Amino acid sequence: MDFFHSFFSNALSGISNLLVYAGIVALFVVGFIRCIAPVMATRNTLRRAVRSIRSSGDKYAWQQDDFLGKGTLFPHWSEYLNNLFFADGVYHNASNVEDYINEETVMYGPGRASFADALPGLMTSLGFLGTLIGLAQGLSGFNMTDSAAVQQSIVTLIPGMRYAFTTSIFGVVGSVLFTLITRAVYGSSEHTLKSFYAPAC
Repeated sequence: MDFFHSFFSNALSGISNLLVYAGIVALFVVGFIRCIAPVMATRNTLRRAVRSIRSSGDKYAWQQDDFLGKGTLFPHWSEYLNNLFFADGVYHNASNVEDYINEETVMYGPGRASFADALPGLMTSLGFLGTLIGLAQGLSGFNMTDSAAVQQSIVTLIPGMRYAFTTSIFGVVGSVLFTLITRAVYGSSEHTLKSFYAPAC
């Protein structure tokens, strides 16, 4: 009977350990796909637009609806062109391109900024939850009836403590890594946006 109890206890412990690690990895992957990758896509679209104007020498290339592709920036660019195009069939300087292609439409909107801001804290919290689970697992079988029981309990406690601290480290590393990647991509996008304004205007 003790064998089955120990087996199921260890199995549940292993599953809970795995779930915490899997949760942190899942948050990181979802964050990258939903928050970082879209910003990288819009940044690359702007880079292609700048290169197309500079390399082709066609200063009117920007007047096409699909100048910024058919993705996230397409409706904003179309709206910008519609604002410029009047009944006389001539493009006017009625509005600024920064009103349509800006940090909100290039980064914060596509990158789901609120969700991206919450993810590092979620990963850290999940790591801390793993710490609490590990401590609870280690202390659950602690027996202080005699010295032999204490020694046996310490043997049980140490793996739980190791898991407890490892999940916290894993969560913090995931949080820091996600924040660094996000900041790097946003910084690169801001630089690209500045270089886009000059040839696009």
